[in-house]
Amino acid sequence: MLQASSEILTEMAEMAKIGVWELDVYQMKKRWSEEAFRIHGAENATDADIEQIEQGYPTEALLTLKQSVNEAINEGKPFDLELPFNHPLYQRTWIRMMGKPMRENGQTLKLYGAFLDVSARKETERNLIRAKELAEEADKLKTEFLSTMSHEIRTPLNAIIGFTDLLLVGETLPHQVESLNILKFSANNLMDLINDVLDYHKIQSGKLGLEVVAINIRELLEHTLGYFRKQLEHSKVAMNVNIALQVPQWINADRTRLAQVLTNLMTNAVKFTQEGAITVSLETKIEGGTDFLVFSVKDTGIGIAKEKLNVIFESFTQGSRDTTRKYGGTGLGLAISKKLIELQGGSISVESKRGVGSTFTFRIPYSIPENHPHTTAVAEDNSLSGKHVLLVEDNEVNVMLVSRLLKRWGLTFDVAENGQIAVDQITARPYDLVLMDLHMPVMDGYKATKKIRELQKNQKRTPIVALTASAVTVVREDMLEQGFDELVYKPYPPKELFAKLKALLS
Repeated sequence: MLQASSEILTEMAEMAKIGVWELDVYQMKKRWSEEAFRIHGAENATDADIEQIEQGYPTEALLTLKQSVNEAINEGKPFDLELPFNHPLYQRTWIRMMGKPMRENGQTLKLYGAFLDVSARKETERNLIRAKELAEEADKLKTEFLSTMSHEIRTPLNAIIGFTDLLLVGETLPHQVESLNILKFSANNLMDLINDVLDYHKIQSGKLGLEVVAINIRELLEHTLGYFRKQLEHSKVAMNVNIALQVPQWINADRTRLAQVLTNLMTNAVKFTQEGAITVSLETKIEGGTDFLVFSVKDTGIGIAKEKLNVIFESFTQGSRDTTRKYGGTGLGLAISKKLIELQGGSISVESKRGVGSTFTFRIPYSIPENHPHTTAVAEDNSLSGKHVLLVEDNEVNVMLVSRLLKRWGLTFDVAENGQIAVDQITARPYDLVLMDLHMPVMDGYKATKKIRELQKNQKRTPIVALTASAVTVVREDMLEQGFDELVYKPYPPKELFAKLKALLS
């Protein structure tokens, strides 16, 4: 009976391509099954050939095996190893060797275990690792490309938008104002397209985070919708805003991302509505014990075909084939909005009928801040007058633009064209603040900031604001860790730059 059971077990092991082995510890005699020999490429060998067959394992693998066998014998530890083996018919195979001690009265009498050829799995693992490395390399190249594109396009746009703003607040003839506004609108449209692509990449890469702060929701709506209200002044489209009485004034939310979603939805509504009305509504709801803000943007525009409603939130998708040709856009706005809303724990839906209009509704959870600053946007004034700043920038056009802004705010300043000159100037005299471009010849802004922090180790810390057009790879949190105090993306919004300077210099 035992003989039959043993034969069945041996046959089952061969069917599973598992080789079995045992070691008599007292006699140090090894026994292998036929499948164990086959796994090692020695089908006609006998137990007497085992020592020679084992020489097919590389020296390091043999040392590992010997150590495991000794620990199994002396300490009763089982082992499970995957070792390379120089197969006589193949270049290299991988063999999994498992071993377990049989003990009696604290002594190991025998070791027994199994061999399994795991070469196919190892090859699959190698292919997966290689595929992962190639994917990471491709993602790295894509990120580098987008970063370069961002820098190269945003830098001249910074000059176009910046100088247009300066002309609009200066002494401009009435007939020039319309041309300047068209120029600014076109530049901002191009910037929006670039930002859509960059935001989409950040979302896909998982690099887009939230900055939740206390915000005045009514003020946010007024600022965001004010631009569109002005845009519709001379059109056949009315704009209505309905805010329910129960909506709190202050909430915890990401101001930038919430404004971005509203802007994307309003941009579409204005773009596709020629007459009628656009109505923005805001109310609150409680579901499952969670408080939600519920926004809706309803228009009387061209509407969306029924068959497109299920795909309208997908990337690069438009309501119809000729939408991009007629109205422009990347087809990323709604996809990005959906991702941003989901990132905040919310959801978005759409109801639409072709030729009648569309209603986009989204909701996000919110909480009421316990303590919050009841402040409004910082207005430009002369409160910075008398402060002395070092502007570190190698682009002449950007130097001209920032110089005019600094003069407008009453600041005095010096200019350094690279990081090394900046370090030398800071060593020579004190500054109230440094505006540091990141990408410069000789020494970039990262190295210059590191050197400045080392020089000022035991001195008063000079605030350093990073200036960059690389919106893909440069993240505010990372910059703070590297010694910067603030980050401003090009093109510089004058009010934002002024507000950050005032916060650091006050």
